[in-house]
Amino acid sequence: MNVEALTRLVRMSLRGRRLLGTALFVGVVTLASAAFVAGIESRQDAGRLWDAAFDRALGPHVTLSAATEDDLLAASADPRILATSGPIAGIGDVNLVRADGDIEVVARAADASNPPAVAAPYVVDGRLAATGSEIAIEQSFADDVGITIGDRVELRHESATAQYLVVGLILDFNDCFYPQCDPGVTWTAPAGLDQLGPGDHFVQMYLRLADADSAPAFVTDTLRAHGDRLGGSQDWLDTRGDALAVNDFFGVFLSGFGVFVLIAAGIVVAGSVTNRVLARRRDIGLLKAVGVTPAQVVTAITVEHVLLGGLAVVLGWILGSLVVPAMRIGVTEVLEPGGLSWSAGPLVVTAAVMAVVIVVATVAPAMRTARLCAATTLRPPADPGRSTWPARLAGRLGAGPVVLGGVKDVVQRPLRTILAALSVVLAVVALIVTLGFGATVDLTTAQSDVVGDPWDVLVVP
Repeated sequence: MNVEALTRLVRMSLRGRRLLGTALFVGVVTLASAAFVAGIESRQDAGRLWDAAFDRALGPHVTLSAATEDDLLAASADPRILATSGPIAGIGDVNLVRADGDIEVVARAADASNPPAVAAPYVVDGRLAATGSEIAIEQSFADDVGITIGDRVELRHESATAQYLVVGLILDFNDCFYPQCDPGVTWTAPAGLDQLGPGDHFVQMYLRLADADSAPAFVTDTLRAHGDRLGGSQDWLDTRGDALAVNDFFGVFLSGFGVFVLIAAGIVVAGSVTNRVLARRRDIGLLKAVGVTPAQVVTAITVEHVLLGGLAVVLGWILGSLVVPAMRIGVTEVLEPGGLSWSAGPLVVTAAVMAVVIVVATVAPAMRTARLCAATTLRPPADPGRSTWPARLAGRLGAGPVVLGGVKDVVQRPLRTILAALSVVLAVVALIVTLGFGATVDLTTAQSDVVGDPWDVLVVP
């Protein structure tokens, strides 16, 4: 095909477009591309972010809990263990005192001058507590309840109450993030733990294994050998699954919504192209009369819509990238809050997918008219209003010219009618699904038991 002739055809077609139709086409593809980009960006980060942060912080492959240090030391003599934190003291059933109601937390002790070799609190901002009057707060908990560095907090345990200065925000990988997993986590100096009294003390040890994937088997063997002396144990794969539960749920929705967006975009584009081809029926007939082949007509129409679609994809990529920070939840909200991501990967994927959708949706309507002979395309379409029963029925009922014209169009152009109806149906479905999903996400973040992994059995003496 002559490139120069094709270029002239495309340029002529673009110049002949109506501004409103062009804006609507670009707008639809832009919104579809934005949804697709946002879905890709939101899905790909959670597991990668968790694994990278877990490794940076030397997160524990196995956590053992007991009442005394001797019980932990007996269970930690295993050749599969690569490194241990040593015994870490903690107190449970502690309350953060607030004017709007107390919040349960757990307090653990770490010496800032000699932090644990495994699973030490990973400092995000500030520092670890160095004295008994200082405390570091786990970041997801601090974000949820509105605590920042420099605040003063009050902890109460039984009859003991202590005041602390918040000196740091940290990450703790012994459990998933708050509020999906609770209680909230705090770390203070050993002297700070002593201020809360002697009750509900426990000791934990954090282990790194030579083979991280063997953690479930290690836990089973350890409980079989030392279960009577251990208060509990958990492995990192179980913790990771809990941490990513909300993001996995969100990812499943976005995958389905991405497919829905592609179907919707294809239907809307096909409807737009159908209307465009019908509006240019006489122009196409004139082109064929002067020797333009059907293949050239189809190619010109396809290239025209691909160019407009390319512009819309770039706009959609920009819009989707701007929306992604507001869509971060769970792990991504804690580990990568705010900030824009201008990744080229989603742009390339979206451009390829949208190009296929536009080509498929464009070729069929264009070929239908391009195959007609020049004389047929130049002749005005026959008016079926007097020969079809819906038009005759409408006329007998006294319908006016507007209604008769509408009935005529419905019968004369069934494909256009079907595509228009599907567009309306998809718009309604998208609105209902979006509103329902928003309520579902609010529910899952407020009630962690909906998607979390609560204890099968919890026995408290």
